Amino acid sequence: MEFNELVVLAKEVVLPRKLSEGASCGTVGAALESTNGEVFRGICVDTTSSCGFCAEHAAAATMLTAGHNVVVKMVAVNEAGQIYPPCGRCREFISLLSPDNRFCEVLVANDTVVTLEELRQTGGPKADPWAPSEIQDQRERLVDDHALGSVDDGVWGAGKNAVTSPKPRGPC
Repeated sequence: MEFNELVVLAKEVVLPRKLSEGASCGTVGAALESTNGEVFRGICVDTTSSCGFCAEHAAAATMLTAGHNVVVKMVAVNEAGQIYPPCGRCREFISLLSPDNRFCEVLVANDTVVTLEELRQTGGPKADPWAPSEIQDQRERLVDDHALGSVDDGVWGAGKNAVTSPKPRGPC
């Protein structure tokens, strides 16, 4: 399956809604393709108590429920179709499901595909104030508190090279 098809499938499940005073969901949708070509989708759940989870996590759980654990391709998008790279927690979670998942192709920006292993090793693209706004917007998502790198690695808002976002990105 091509990434443009996965983007459409991920966007189809995006339906932002408030569930209660402390929970909302559906601002981000994800699509994961397994080795047999089946696609599993999920949405994010955001809570005030940090008990929520990302769309990639939900899609992976759906995939596991169906008896699969290897991801070939993955993408996450918001309602506008903006592509989001997986946060650090999702990168780690999916990599733990199978050693083969390190070869999973991840769409991190329009026409930019990297492997999950590359994201895990480098933390993804470094902050660059001269980057096109599309890339910078994606980086802002990764600055979220659940997407930080280690304390001093200089990635995603850690250490002396902290990346800050002038505007909140919204729910995961």
